[in-house]
Formats: sequence, C-alpha cells, structure tokens
Amino acid sequence: MLQKSRWLIIAVFSLMLSSGCAVNNPLASDSNNSSHNPPAAISFTPFSNGAPNSNYLKPGSTSNEDLWLKIEADRITSDVLGASFHLVFNSNVIDYLDSFAGDFFPAQAINLVTLQDNDPAASKLIIAVANLNQSNLSNGSGTILTLHFRAIAPGVSSLTFVENHLQDAQTQDVAVDGWYGGTVAAAP
Repeated sequence: MLQKSRWLIIAVFSLMLSSGCAVNNPLASDSNNSSHNPPAAISFTPFSNGAPNSNYLKPGSTSNEDLWLKIEADRITSDVLGASFHLVFNSNVIDYLDSFAGDFFPAQAINLVTLQDNDPAASKLIIAVANLNQSNLSNGSGTILTLHFRAIAPGVSSLTFVENHLQDAQTQDVAVDGWYGGTVAAAP
C-alpha cells in the first residue's frame, strides 16, 4: 500500500513538472514591491455555500488587501486518498501567496501547490493533496486547504475549479456532485 502512495506522489509531481509549473515564490512577487498601491479592500462571494457530496470555496478571514479562502469538502460520501485540481483566477487582480493544510486529510498528507502563470488573465493554481496512510482514508466534511491571496489591483476575478479529481485508495476517481468557486472583488 505504501508503494501505491509513493506512485501517486510521483505521478502528481511528474504531471506538475510536465505542465511547466514552477513553485510560486511570494518573496519574488511584484506584489511585494513597495512602489505599487494595492487596493484598500478585498471581498469574496462564493458561487455556493456547500452542498452534500461537493467541494467549494469558503471565505476565511480578510486583512486589508489579504484574503484567505478555504477549500471545503462537504459531506463527501466516499473514502478518499487524495485530491488534485486546478483553480483558475485573474492574476492581474489577485496574487497567490501561500497555502496551509486543512483538517480533511490526516496530518501526514502531502500538500503541493504550484502556480502556472503563462496567461495572467487565466492564471492557474495546480493543487494536489496526497494522503500517505492508505489505512486512514478521508470522508465527511472538512477543510482540504486554505489559500492565501493578496489584491494587487482594483477589479474582479472569478475563481473557477477545473480538472477536478478526488481519488480513492486504488487511485480511481470518486464521484462528487460539484466543485464551486466564487468571485473576488478588490476595491480601491
């Protein structure tokens, strides 16, 4: 079983590297440039407040131009070993800074988030979470990850899930009823 977990992790890393992704370095981001004037406020409106057997973005806290969004699993009915998905957003409006592990997967799960920024109007976070313990699968509700964004210009950005997968212990896709994003608004 440990061999299958290692294979899942290697496959995820290979997929991410082959798609031209690089790990986002918030210290190298131009959002930390003292010469720009970030928006004074940021807000989030979810497309859904959750539904049985779905995943959705839930607003966390905000602080000036910073926003934390939780990726929530809502009453997942199947046993899940891992998740992989993309989150598309407009990096002309918001900048991805970092992520934090949630409580849906066990503490020994590996979380990997990379940024693909070939087109700022459709930047993409490529996210993978893999549980290393196949005898401790996840189901029910909880936070998969918390993502930290910063507003860098006034405007609106949709956050949309694409290429979504929850996998079981055999790395087969688990059916869910929806993946719901939302909209970020950054005001001057």
